[in-house]
Amino acid sequence: MAAPVAVNLGAKARVFSSLNRTLHMSLVYRRMATDRSIVNNMGDRSTWNSFYEDKENKTFDWFIEFDDVYDLVNRYLPKPGSVRPGRTFSILDLGCGTSNFSIQAHQKVQCESRLWCVDFSEVAVSQLAALCTERIKAGAGGRSAPGRETHFAVADVNSLPFKDSFFDLALDKGTLDAVLRAKEGTEVAISGLCEAMRVLSPEGHFLHFSDEHPDVRLDLLEKARNRYTHANRHVRISIGFKSVNENSHSFEYFLYNMSKIDRKE
Repeated sequence: MAAPVAVNLGAKARVFSSLNRTLHMSLVYRRMATDRSIVNNMGDRSTWNSFYEDKENKTFDWFIEFDDVYDLVNRYLPKPGSVRPGRTFSILDLGCGTSNFSIQAHQKVQCESRLWCVDFSEVAVSQLAALCTERIKAGAGGRSAPGRETHFAVADVNSLPFKDSFFDLALDKGTLDAVLRAKEGTEVAISGLCEAMRVLSPEGHFLHFSDEHPDVRLDLLEKARNRYTHANRHVRISIGFKSVNENSHSFEYFLYNMSKIDRKE
């Protein structure tokens, strides 16, 4: 199967994507919980707090594990010697939940680095912090790797507690998909994407994993780009995508990339 291209399939593609997402979500939530109310209340903090309270302090991934996409993510990680001395490479995990995806990515960085895991569920953040601490103690005698920092914060994707241009790489695996199912989801998602662009450094990258077809998802990303660049005319944002598992007989997933270029730099 050839790599997917962004074609205008109109209503048929939207129906197919909606059906694909509905089927995919039903399988996901069969794993997640028998209570389907979570699907209809994804914009509520209490929904996710309740969900993670039931996970018994275990890591959880909705779909795609880091090893499945290591080669794709590794392209956006700094190579040895590529980061100037004294500079810290910074990664943001938007909607971390209790996934160790970003933590595994962070472990591959071969320079001074920091990772911020952010979620609006305080239960998820607390559990992931505890799981990370246990892993560090078990593998490094209670000390983190030299030059590698991991931080955790409770925050909303639409109001991130970070200064402009703070991160070199932002990761999202399923968060945007969940946001879109909330009330006024499209507007919240566009606002969140603009906020991600704000905290990205010049030449920074936002990597977004989803099962939604490019004919639908690219429209959303382009709306966010247009809004952000209209308010920040010195910034240019390029958008790309790639099929993650195009030869698989299961659901097809995509990696979307929004790359920020600040023309003032």
